[in-house]
Amino acid sequence: MSASSQRNQKVLFLFFFLLNIGLVFIEGCTPESEPKKIDGKYSAVPLASEKTVAPISSLIEKSHDTAAHINAKRDTALAEAKYALDLEQPTIKSNARRINIAIIGIDSRLGDNHVKHADANHILSIIPDSGKIEITSIPRDTYADAGYDDTTGLNKLTLVYANRGLKSYVKEATRIAGLDKIDYWVEAGFSQAMGVIELFGHKDSKSALQVLRSRQGLGGDDFQRCYNQGQFIRQNILKHFNKFDGISGDLMLRGGLLLVNTNLSKEKADEIFSDLKSHGFPKDTNAITVRVRPRALPKYKVYDFSKEDTYQQLKNKIERYNDYRSKHDTSFSKSKSSDLYNRLSSIIKQAQTDSIKRPQLTINKLRPYYEQRAWLQIQEASKRDEIRNSVQSLLGNAYERLKKHDESEKVRTTLEYERKLFSPEK
Repeated sequence: MSASSQRNQKVLFLFFFLLNIGLVFIEGCTPESEPKKIDGKYSAVPLASEKTVAPISSLIEKSHDTAAHINAKRDTALAEAKYALDLEQPTIKSNARRINIAIIGIDSRLGDNHVKHADANHILSIIPDSGKIEITSIPRDTYADAGYDDTTGLNKLTLVYANRGLKSYVKEATRIAGLDKIDYWVEAGFSQAMGVIELFGHKDSKSALQVLRSRQGLGGDDFQRCYNQGQFIRQNILKHFNKFDGISGDLMLRGGLLLVNTNLSKEKADEIFSDLKSHGFPKDTNAITVRVRPRALPKYKVYDFSKEDTYQQLKNKIERYNDYRSKHDTSFSKSKSSDLYNRLSSIIKQAQTDSIKRPQLTINKLRPYYEQRAWLQIQEASKRDEIRNSVQSLLGNAYERLKKHDESEKVRTTLEYERKLFSPEK
């Protein structure tokens, strides 16, 4: 294998864990166990051996269980998830060299990229000399200066991004996390997050993301929710770190960086990864810890998100909670993939009408959906490809008519890489 190929495969890992925005898982110690020490200090989130949620089939008797009995046993399975303690002590000494990367999950209306709420907020602190990573997860409604009067109740981190922009968001997130700076950032929206979850092998990416976005149904409100997301990121780093042999690292890296918005270059990603790898990452599952700031709950449930059954069990639990409380969880959308396909098809037809005489109108109509990668919410591969191809053709041609050749080429290159990224033959 050439040095270039080896370098590209190294970079692949860094790209993948940066993409888990937004967004977003395994061992923990039981409530009665003692926190573990790492490098002579207590772990911010001590971790025990891997434990999966017990499968439903092992808990439900084959005889005449009532629906209520079955539901109770399902909840028993979920209750057996282990706990992780959130202690004040940092895992790594504060003067250790760090590279801090903000992962920002954006919630904005489909087709409108003007107002962006930062609903998932995570900071990856890479400590290369120790071969470790810390994930700091911040609840969206954490107090932060969003530029409003305090009496309005609108000074929340999620609104800092929407009202004051990226620079102010980074400043406030840095303060809340107790860090000195944030070096890089990665931003991804709902559709992009679904695409990343799919790339990691989850068949029902919509349900998986909805579970990770659920606010109340699993207890702990926003704190447990953002911890779940932090554990999701952690779990996928550990699970996929050594599984990229034979895959074109260059394709995955370039396609992935084009899928999101980021100030992280391929060259810098390569440098970070090589530095971390050279110090033995990951030596074990304690190589990555998760903490929530500001600190609120003393412990968090740790679910095994590597199992498809976990998402279905949690989804059932959330839906029963909503029915009992007569609530509607906004993370559980009732819209279907076919509805989105029809909506995008209609918008494309409108854009075709303007494509020759009014190319700027075509750009105005399609650009927001292109930036959001809206078609990644469509589960049927053929329909997804149809929408992507139409957007590429219409948007690219519109830029050409306005003699914006660089923009046209960027659209073509971006979607060509994305098409290869999601190809089953990659």
